[in-house]
Amino acid sequence: MTDTAAPNARPRLRLAVQLLGFLIGLALLGWCAQLALSPDNRAQLVRLGDAGPWPVLALVALSALSLILNGLAFWAAVFPVHRLRALDVIAVNAMASFLAFLPFKIGLLFRVFIHGQRDGVPLLTIGAWFAAVALVLLVALLPLIAVSLWRPGLDAAWFIAGAAGIAVCAAALVLLSRVFAGERGLTRIHAVADRLPIAGRLTRTPAFGHVHHGFTMTGDARGVAGGIAFRVADALVQSARLWIAADVLGVELTLASAVVLALGYFVVGMLSPFGMLGTREAGAAGIALALGVGGEAFAPTALLVGAVDAVTALAGAAVGAVWLRPDRLLRSRRPVQDAPADAQDGA
Repeated sequence: MTDTAAPNARPRLRLAVQLLGFLIGLALLGWCAQLALSPDNRAQLVRLGDAGPWPVLALVALSALSLILNGLAFWAAVFPVHRLRALDVIAVNAMASFLAFLPFKIGLLFRVFIHGQRDGVPLLTIGAWFAAVALVLLVALLPLIAVSLWRPGLDAAWFIAGAAGIAVCAAALVLLSRVFAGERGLTRIHAVADRLPIAGRLTRTPAFGHVHHGFTMTGDARGVAGGIAFRVADALVQSARLWIAADVLGVELTLASAVVLALGYFVVGMLSPFGMLGTREAGAAGIALALGVGGEAFAPTALLVGAVDAVTALAGAAVGAVWLRPDRLLRSRRPVQDAPADAQDGA
């Protein structure tokens, strides 16, 4: 009786945790709104009303560009293995980004469903793809975060150190991946796995072959370089968006501080297991308070960026739905053109 009840309780427990996390996100959003609407910050709302449409349109354009760059980062990662169309991946990213505001990782599940059903990418390859995207993201952003914390100003040393850090991390990722990529890499994996009988059998299954594609992705120098370029461009776009929003509201914010806060805003939203709603805004406001950047006056800036993000994501999701036509997924399945076999062989 107890053994049967325990497994049945786990889905309910996960559901309760996700709902609790979503409510916490709403509470954080309320905390951020309370800071934004404090008497000290009401003058900023007046400035927003007097700013006119152009700054807001600029924020919307930058948010749309961020959606496109994120989609291109996913496209560049999978290209060495599956030649998906860039516009398709951008559309999926737009819809998944909007769904990411909700709990239960709906945005992630949507990516898996679309790329599996529409594009025919095997489930385990999708898992390896997402892992490759995460690794490239770390390679692109961690050096920038470290340099931003080391040097508060965007000077020549900041750019040189950031570029050098990214180059070193990228080279390490590509070279290490190539050790295990392709047929030669698989032979090396078998040599190690054969020491454990179960592992040896697992690494010779078709399922492991799909997972093994991850080394092809992270071992492809052009794909990694493209992914890094899109991620760095996105970081600059998000920083510019935050700086413009702060300028509109009259918050003193340097470009260097905008980079740190924009990266924090992005990373908090990405890591939140309960959806992005409220967590990004509160996270960025909390980082600003901790660093003494803008203090409570930064809360309206975070809310403005979050609101523009939500509206842009909704519009992008609508366009993506028209492009992808999810209603047709159950009636048809698009074939996938894999990369040539020689392109998947690593050194």
